[in-house]
Amino acid sequence: MQCRIDGCNALVQARSYCWKHYQNLRRHGTPEAPKRVPVTHCKHGHEFTAANTYHRYGRRYCKRCLRNRNNAYRQRDRDEDRAWFAQHAGSSAD
Repeated sequence: MQCRIDGCNALVQARSYCWKHYQNLRRHGTPEAPKRVPVTHCKHGHEFTAANTYHRYGRRYCKRCLRNRNNAYRQRDRDEDRAWFAQHAGSSAD
């Protein structure tokens, strides 16, 4: 017997569905694969627009998040340098 989903010729495993469709039924309540919702914003809420998006390695990246990460890194680096210089200022042997 074949799966009762149109276009699926796999053999029936349980409840008239093949293994793949039966697992979908158990996981999602429907034998069809769940529809993927298109992602329009990055995880920080910035919208993926042409001006705010760059592509690398087949993925989309948010330019604003990149700018924020770089600024935070530079600020940490400056703070560490200032702390080091404050600690070692005037300690050179003359």
